[in-house]
Amino acid sequence: MKIIGVTGGVGSGKSEIIHILEAEYSARIIEADKVAHFLMDLNTKTYLEIVEVFGNGILDDSQQINRKKLGDYVFNHQEYIPILNKIVHPRVQEYILEQIALERRSGSIDLFVIEAAILIETGYKDFCDELWYIYVEKEIRINRLIISRGYSREKCEAIMQSQKEDNFYIENCKYIIDNSKDIDTTRMSIEHILKSR
Repeated sequence: MKIIGVTGGVGSGKSEIIHILEAEYSARIIEADKVAHFLMDLNTKTYLEIVEVFGNGILDDSQQINRKKLGDYVFNHQEYIPILNKIVHPRVQEYILEQIALERRSGSIDLFVIEAAILIETGYKDFCDELWYIYVEKEIRINRLIISRGYSREKCEAIMQSQKEDNFYIENCKYIIDNSKDIDTTRMSIEHILKSR
């Protein structure tokens, strides 16, 4: 079983890539953000630690963590990013490693794919067989985010500024997929990588 880490900046289309890998190559997909979300469910250890640090202002009416409120708070108080990461990421990684072990034992899949924006920074390089960087030109990313998420240009640029530069990803990843063009071109790049082994 090959373990592939997929990473890239906001608006790069990582979701498109993992959808292709799942639909066309029967890959098992794990999105680190989605794991983090269910680990934050009401009264879990992660939930209790986050509320202790960030207070009840990040909760919704049903006392669940409102991820938008939490995200906005952290985005506006960047010094809290490492604190939040220290609470969440070790548990996300523990869950993912458990899933890798389960899939290895079952022997039923050839590809296990982990998608995360901060894959390299949180140590996934240590247990992935290879990392893929999804590259898209900045202006295309901004336009995609404005259309798909309704972000302002200022918000797009602020988020991008808080993320690593292209060179960081290029230096750490084995394969670079240019997702700036149409989906068929991207699909051909994926096929080429998977067949070139």
